Order: sequence, then structure tokens, then C-alpha cells
Amino acid sequence: MDSLEKLDYFFKGSAFWIGVFLSFVKKDMPSFVPVPFQLE
Repeated sequence: MDSLEKLDYFFKGSAFWIGVFLSFVKKDMPSFVPVPFQLE
């Protein structure tokens, strides 16, 4: 696995957990959540 693959894997994993986190945050503070990137 080269560094680019690791980076891609890391971002996909992070995006999943960020999405989970944001889904909880949105319930409490909907105006607080900017979406820094779109998942395809």
C-alpha cells in the first residue's frame, strides 16, 4: 500500500466518523454545522 492509498483510506475512514459526529451535533446545534466537503 503506497502513501496515496493510505491517505485515501484515512480520509474515507475519517469522513465516516466525522459524519457520525456531525449527525449528533446537528441535533443540538443545527446552525453550528458547516459542511467542509461533500462525499461522493
